[in-house]
Amino acid sequence: RYYIYDALFPYMMAIGKYSTMVKTIVILAPLVGLLGTVMGMIETFDALQSSSMFSQGTSISGGISKALFTTELGLVVAVPGLIIGKILDRKEENLALDFEQITDIICTKEEDEI
Repeated sequence: RYYIYDALFPYMMAIGKYSTMVKTIVILAPLVGLLGTVMGMIETFDALQSSSMFSQGTSISGGISKALFTTELGLVVAVPGLIIGKILDRKEENLALDFEQITDIICTKEEDEI
């Protein structure tokens, strides 16, 4: 049984590596969107501070647009990434179960032959 686990270990690690990468991207995407939101709001307040009453409309809308765009981008990456991460988790669990069943079958046949 030990040798079988040893042979299957690299495959399980390869599967887990991609799952970890997707989870990391899903965690970071909203944070990047939040960073863009904060940057856009800072830009908006800077524009409010430095602009006159007649020209502040375009400077405000530019900052708010930047804030909303980066927030949207973070969510566009995070939501599908979360779904893909769950799919990969399920596939990883199914493969681990399949490997366990294969190991049990092989070990049972070896014990029957002995």
